[in-house]
Amino acid sequence: MRLHETIDEYIAQQARKLEALRDFPEQGVIRGCYVSSEHPEQKGVKYALTTEVPYFDVDCRGIIGERHRRVSRESGGRERPIYGKINGRRPIVKEKRHIFAVSPEDLNVCSNVLGVCVTSELLGINILIEASDGRPYSLANIPRGAYLIVGDENAQECPRTPIAVFEVYGQQLPCATMGAAIADYYQDQKLIRKFVEKARNNRGSILTVEYPVAKEDASEGVEIVPARISVGNTVFFKFPTGQIE
Repeated sequence: MRLHETIDEYIAQQARKLEALRDFPEQGVIRGCYVSSEHPEQKGVKYALTTEVPYFDVDCRGIIGERHRRVSRESGGRERPIYGKINGRRPIVKEKRHIFAVSPEDLNVCSNVLGVCVTSELLGINILIEASDGRPYSLANIPRGAYLIVGDENAQECPRTPIAVFEVYGQQLPCATMGAAIADYYQDQKLIRKFVEKARNNRGSILTVEYPVAKEDASEGVEIVPARISVGNTVFFKFPTGQIE
């Protein structure tokens, strides 16, 4: 997680993000579900790509069967601004990278700046969320801490008993690993640098699963089942005030 050097820098960035939210939709529809797949023919990008599926199951530890489904992990480059090594080892931190989500507009912008078709699978996403009214919008612009509340495909109002609740962990920046997957697919290594430099504002957002909890974490005697996230589910975008009663 990158940190701002000053409060003024933080305020300036938040002002730009809030301005970008003016055309953000109130709700969306899941148009695609994707899970990790191995592509042995593409060197160095194992697990980077995804494959489309009609649905996947998820709980507060992540997508069932995915490598990011876990309670904790060793801190890495993402946490380097905060954590140093302890006794020569990286500290163990909570896993928050559960779901990678983008909008159709994010895919369109990435395709335009790279000059090739960037699909959901090539970008390695888990869910593709279109605005319910069809407007173009960038899911990469949604602020950290916002909620995505998932209801069934016929939901007209935000459900009080949602299928699942996701919290925005942060904007996903483009990396060389994902750039290599795209470059290998199109046999053009120049796309690696191009992707890292030009797709930084439309790579999408990382979500943490808040609900439902995992069976392993539930209180004794409480029956818990994972949430099934399917194509067609309605998603309500909600923005917390930051005030807790």
